[in-house]
Amino acid sequence: MQKKLQIAYSRREKLENLLKNLEKIKEKGTIDNKRYELLKKEYNEFLKQSEDTIQEVKESLKSKVEKEKQEKQALKQSLGNLEARFKVGEIIDKDYRKLKKPFLKKIQQAEKEIPQLEKFINSKFSSDVGGFINVKINKGKGLKNVIKMPNISFTTGVSSNVFYKIRHFFSKISSFPKKIAIVTIIILAIICLIVFQRGILYGEYVNIENKNDIIEIKKNHTFATNEYGTSITGKYRIEGKKIIFEYNLLGITFPSECALVRNGFNCEDGSKYKKK
Repeated sequence: MQKKLQIAYSRREKLENLLKNLEKIKEKGTIDNKRYELLKKEYNEFLKQSEDTIQEVKESLKSKVEKEKQEKQALKQSLGNLEARFKVGEIIDKDYRKLKKPFLKKIQQAEKEIPQLEKFINSKFSSDVGGFINVKINKGKGLKNVIKMPNISFTTGVSSNVFYKIRHFFSKISSFPKKIAIVTIIILAIICLIVFQRGILYGEYVNIENKNDIIEIKKNHTFATNEYGTSITGKYRIEGKKIIFEYNLLGITFPSECALVRNGFNCEDGSKYKKK
């Protein structure tokens, strides 16, 4: 989550700087009103996305901290019960020393992790979470595009520019019958690839570093996860070799981008998921 915050803060700071520069060139009269309004609107939209992401991550971290505190308290209670059993003679010294080690280890781990999580929650700038990094100002909305050709009509998350080139190529060679078969095969291959790529996604995926972190991808383009100790649901979409999750938590939606890999996907925060 530190990486996700670092990216979101860096994006926000970069956009704030771009907006300042935009106002400066507006005052100098070196940009026309139409371009000024267009850029300002776009930058503000991306800025809001970054702020929403920051807020969403912090809410998730708060839930995680609360869960860690509860587990820490439960561990201390169990350790106290174990100690009482040892004192009354129910458990011998050798077994007591062996049994208390995992409790102590987990308590120490929680005591180390909770302050770090709280530090991220109280952060305000990229410098608080690792420093500024140069990132893209937008994460890409992946607007769906509809391709229409003779007897072919479908919607995908693939770039419209790619299909524009295919359509253009198709129109150029349509007068050459020998090449039509080749083009048809290419188009069908793309359709099959898209269908196949989406078809294999359905199911449950496990974070290889945290077996309790499971994301269930459903056929209706929604997903559910218990990430960070909180039940989160949302929608997803496919953009080429990427899957974009749109989390919905406390009425706020923010995107999370992951790269599709064989039998799973790798997310921008460093987490890696494999199909169960």
